[in-house]
Amino acid sequence: MKLLRNALPVMMALGILAAPTAAVAQQTSGAQTFIGIQNGPDDPGRVIAVGTINATGSDEIVSDTEDVFHFPTGDLTVDHAVVSSQQSFDPATCLFQLTEIGTIDVVRGTGAYVGATGHGTSVVKIISRGCGETPSTFVFYLRTQGTLSLGR
Repeated sequence: MKLLRNALPVMMALGILAAPTAAVAQQTSGAQTFIGIQNGPDDPGRVIAVGTINATGSDEIVSDTEDVFHFPTGDLTVDHAVVSSQQSFDPATCLFQLTEIGTIDVVRGTGAYVGATGHGTSVVKIISRGCGETPSTFVFYLRTQGTLSLGR
C-alpha cells in the first residue's frame, strides 16, 4: 500500500500515449479541463489541457499538494487538496480501488501562461491489482473541471 499512497500525490500526474502537441491559447479566460491516465506506478504519464489552454504535456510532482504541468509553450503550477476519499482493498483478489474528490488551484504560469490563475474541482480514480509492493495492474485517472484566466 505504500506504493499506492505515494501515487496519491500524482493526483495531477496524468498521462496517455500521445505525443506532445503545441499549445494553442484560443482565449484568455474561460472553462478549463485537465484529463489524463497513468498506466502504471512508474509511468510518468501526460496531462491533456482542453479549454482556454489546449495542449498535451507532462506533470512534475513537487509535493503532496503541488504539481507543475509542463506544456510546450509554458508551465502551470497547480495546488490541489483532497476533500473526500473512499478506498477499498479486497485481500482475496488483491484489488485496490480509490476515489477522491478534490479542489485544484492554478497559482502561477510561465512562458505563454505568465499570470495564469484558476480553480476547479477534481475526481481521481485508482484501480490496481497486486498484493506485493508493485501491483501487476495499475490505472490512474483524473478529470478536473474549472476556470482559467491567462491574465493577459
